[in-house]
Amino acid sequence: QWRELEADANEAGYLLFTRDTPTREFGELIHLYQQMHDENYFPGTRLKHHIEPVRKLLDKTGATRLLDYGSGKAEGYQRLEGKADDSPWRESSQWPDVLVRCYDPGVAEFSAIGDDQMDGVISTDVVEHLAPFDVTWVLDEMFARADKFVFVVAACYPAIKTLPDGRNAHTTIQSAAWWRDQMMIVGHRHPNIRWLVGCDMKNLTGKQTVFFGGIGSAADR
Repeated sequence: QWRELEADANEAGYLLFTRDTPTREFGELIHLYQQMHDENYFPGTRLKHHIEPVRKLLDKTGATRLLDYGSGKAEGYQRLEGKADDSPWRESSQWPDVLVRCYDPGVAEFSAIGDDQMDGVISTDVVEHLAPFDVTWVLDEMFARADKFVFVVAACYPAIKTLPDGRNAHTTIQSAAWWRDQMMIVGHRHPNIRWLVGCDMKNLTGKQTVFFGGIGSAADR
């Protein structure tokens, strides 16, 4: 009986939590991150460590418009000539001819996600900062905004930073396999979207990133 109910829910695209009905912790965390942004945390430069994987996705898909989901203060980008300083649109010298819209609910000028459909969605140093039960709907929102691909990087270890309430800043710490499975689960709802998830891990030899990719619910590596 429970399997039948789960299958029906999956077929209907049911999610327990959504943007309109997130967990209570989601709003609490956003408030805490707004405080940390005001104190100049999260400048938005982590993406520089993942320029090449994104470049390969751009080349493979021909994408020219990206949404940076959780961009921080977007200090890794350049402003567009002729645009206002608080415009959410940016560009990167690493990806010529690509427009990037920045979105971060903790930064005032980037707090609106907009209505634009994008070729690709990129998100680094974000999903591990969510409450566990918000991960699925946030990933689903990324997939829904993308026409071609989604690129996510998730840390699988405790953060150095702590939240103002004393908790570790990485509020969802899971294995690389768990993050791969989340992408596959959400990918089932978006069968034509290519995805790549990089899982940052630490061990005695240092930090390494393990990548899993696929299309829809199928992982190809």
